[in-house]
Order: sequence, then structure tokens, then C-alpha cells
Amino acid sequence: MNWPQFLGHLSFSSSLDIIGPFATHWQPGSRPVLYVDSGIQWKKPCTISASVGDGDSGSSKMDVLLDTDKDFSDFAFALRSLPQNIVAVYLHGFLGGRRDHELGNMGETHAFLKARLKPTSVHWEGHMVAWSAGEWNFQRNGIFSLMAVDCPKITVQGECRFSLSKPVELPALSSLALSNEASGYVQVTTTGPLFCLFPPEELRDRKPSPQPSRRQEGHSRVAGKPT
Repeated sequence: MNWPQFLGHLSFSSSLDIIGPFATHWQPGSRPVLYVDSGIQWKKPCTISASVGDGDSGSSKMDVLLDTDKDFSDFAFALRSLPQNIVAVYLHGFLGGRRDHELGNMGETHAFLKARLKPTSVHWEGHMVAWSAGEWNFQRNGIFSLMAVDCPKITVQGECRFSLSKPVELPALSSLALSNEASGYVQVTTTGPLFCLFPPEELRDRKPSPQPSRRQEGHSRVAGKPT
């Protein structure tokens, strides 16, 4: 499917899947699909799909071939191309690679959500969801953390350990809303883009690995002096 046809189909949809390079468990459903660069390796038969990228991660032909010398990522191009009627984006395969790429993708997600005219969510395979300004609800039994790039005012209420009944400013990348615990339904309001992270339960009680002693490192001390 060529790019204009794909964008035309998106005008009749409210959601889509965007597939990145690490989408090992993704299966196509009823939503349109956009493959980003080497995400095309996971291409599967579905009616409405397209691909975009600069081809630097593979040799497959793209529906939209971007220049390799550009000041934005393939993922940024994908998000910026989405019409305003798309209010739910499901990302697959954008976690687990280079940390700078992950952070860049989160920054582009923030910019995308900040420009939306309707309440919009971006879902990261159950590990995280990002929301635009608005009122949001989720159900969970376990740890969750709220983080932002700007400084939105948020409230947190419902079945959780720590509540904020009155709007409180959440500083950028602050630990203010770190490691809350949900036991059912939680309601969140935010005046700007907000990330809600769901750490795996196996990390909840994990303790740091013991550090090797100086003797194990090849050193010993007698009366405070190295030998």
C-alpha cells in the first residue's frame, strides 16, 4: 500500500500499531499497522499497512524512504504523520535497544502528545503508557510511577497507596510520584503529557548484588594501609 493510500485509511481509524525492531511477540489485529525501519522484518499479512524509514537497519524496501542525513528519527516521522483522529497508538518493539534511542522515543512521544487536540494515549507493550492532558483511568495490582518531561499539574485518586486529591505540580523527571502502589482502579488527571510506568513485579523486592570486598578485588588492608 502506498503512503497516500495508507494515510487515507488512517482518517477512518482511531488507533494503530507502530512496529519497531524488537517486536518479538506482536500479532496483527484489526488496527492499521505502520512498520518503522527494521520493524518491517516483522511484517505479517494484514489489510492496511505501510512502512517508513531510512533503511539504515536493513535492506527491505520502504513505502516512504527517508534520507539518512536528517535531524529527526524514523519514529519521529511516523508520529508526526498521524492525523488528529488517531487517539490511541500501540507501540511494539521500541524498548530493549539503545538507551539513547529509548529516551529519544520518549521525548518524541511527549512532543506528539503535547500537540494533540483530543485526549490521546501511547501504549508501550504493557511496560508504560503515555497520556496527553486529560482524565485517565487504569486498573492494576502493583507498583506504578508517574513521570513527566514538562511540569504538569496532576491528581491521583482511587485504589492506590498514595493519593493526590488536589492538583500538584510534577517537576520534570521528578521522584515525587515514584513507586506508588495500586490495588485496583486508579484515576489520574494531568494538564500535560504524562508517562505512567509499570515496573515488572519481579523487580519489586530485588536487592542490589553484593559488591566484592577489596580482598576479592586483589587488595587487603592492615592498620588502614594497603598491602
